[in-house]
Amino acid sequence: EHQVAKAVTTHPSVLGYSIENNCKHKYNLLVGAFGLNFSAQLIARCPQILSYSHDRLTWRLSVLACRNETMKLASAMSLTPDAFQKRFLCD
Repeated sequence: EHQVAKAVTTHPSVLGYSIENNCKHKYNLLVGAFGLNFSAQLIARCPQILSYSHDRLTWRLSVLACRNETMKLASAMSLTPDAFQKRFLCD
């Protein structure tokens, strides 16, 4: 309950998201990558992660996983495509 309240307080638009068409798929992706508890903490800390497209979330998570940097997902999601590419795809 505390985590839901925190997410709604910091990102009230989350209340308008479709659970079936939006949140469920993204949540399942996060749980697969991070486990149940950390996924809930991530959404509570960074609820805007649910506002990004599933494709963007999947792509960035896979890039970060290849680099063993999945813990940077929250900050990586807010980067522009160019900034993400420069930071995580160009070595």
